[in-house]
Amino acid sequence: MCSLRKFIIRSSTDRKYFSISIIIPLYNKANCIKRTIQSVLTQSYKDFELIIVDDGSTDNSKEIVLSINDTRINYIYKQNGGVSSARNFGAMKASSKWLFFLDADDILLPNALSSLTSNCSDSTPIISGGFTIKNENSEIQKIPRIEGRVKKPLRQWWLKNIMPRTGNLLLTKEIFFSLGGFDERISYNEDYGFLLKMLSTYEIFIIKQLTMVYTDDNKFLSIKHTPIESEFGNYMCNLSLENIYRRFFIYQQYTFTYKRRLMLGDKKEAYRIKHESDSRFTLLMKFTAWIMKKYSSLYEKVK
Repeated sequence: MCSLRKFIIRSSTDRKYFSISIIIPLYNKANCIKRTIQSVLTQSYKDFELIIVDDGSTDNSKEIVLSINDTRINYIYKQNGGVSSARNFGAMKASSKWLFFLDADDILLPNALSSLTSNCSDSTPIISGGFTIKNENSEIQKIPRIEGRVKKPLRQWWLKNIMPRTGNLLLTKEIFFSLGGFDERISYNEDYGFLLKMLSTYEIFIIKQLTMVYTDDNKFLSIKHTPIESEFGNYMCNLSLENIYRRFFIYQQYTFTYKRRLMLGDKKEAYRIKHESDSRFTLLMKFTAWIMKKYSSLYEKVK
């Protein structure tokens, strides 16, 4: 899974058992990694280890991490292999049964781990909550519309009733590796691919508490354009999903790429993608809109 060549480990010599292993992939985030680490260390829930996998940073991220004196921090340096490689490697080094992934520029809310761990059990091996999206101009809270055990989570994700993502998801190491971890062949939206596999395979337990703040700083603008058909589309076609879900999530990737090309100023490519998307998915989106309206009205009646 991980093609790693060189790595250095700096950690406490006392390798005791931790109930949660929090994994942060790090690459050139010197401007925000300290804030992210502090949001973890100040959790009301204290029984965890923090594994920071430095994926070949060229700024002073390493010095910032090592300047923080806390024996729960396990700093690992390795050659650059991408965010999926860093996450997978961190998971292999984890000492706990439970894994939690957090990006290096996001913030964990003070009671996040307490809220998630209060529902941990062998019968609930995947737990997810809500989150906040923050940018320069606004903050938007994404709170699940349902809670408790969800037996068909992919359908509920499609209906936007639940919203699992890295940063608000606690799961067992056994389940993580049973899904093959994060696919290192995908250069963007790798977490999206992992979630599709997870939600089409396992049940999930949902809580309504907010767990993290996602920093929306247009991270994807630094990613080179990769045609959907050649990467994520091929990946999707190999997943064991019902056709309606597969087509819907591929459509979402078209929408994502269209917006990205617009923000990069490549209007010609953006409108080509939009035209192709509209021609391929018109009937699908009409059906999806009808389903959304139907389920939304039913939800309001029950509520």
